[in-house]
Amino acid sequence: MRYIILLALSLCVYGCDVAPKSESYSRIHPLVELDDGYSIVCDRTTNIAYLKYYGSYRMAMTAYLDADGKPTRCTDIK
Repeated sequence: MRYIILLALSLCVYGCDVAPKSESYSRIHPLVELDDGYSIVCDRTTNIAYLKYYGSYRMAMTAYLDADGKPTRCTDIK
């Protein structure tokens, strides 16, 4: 009986996924890695670039704007 309970608990632990895959994760891909946790990423469906910050226990993302204040397309970033 003890082994059955141990087996059931281990299957529950190994069957859990910490970060489940979804379609939204595959939409965003990195373009340029910058310094101090900053990077530029691209949304594949809208072709809009975003500035992403990832630090300890913090994350932020905002649209990457050009000089005119308009969102930058991923194809415009080199």
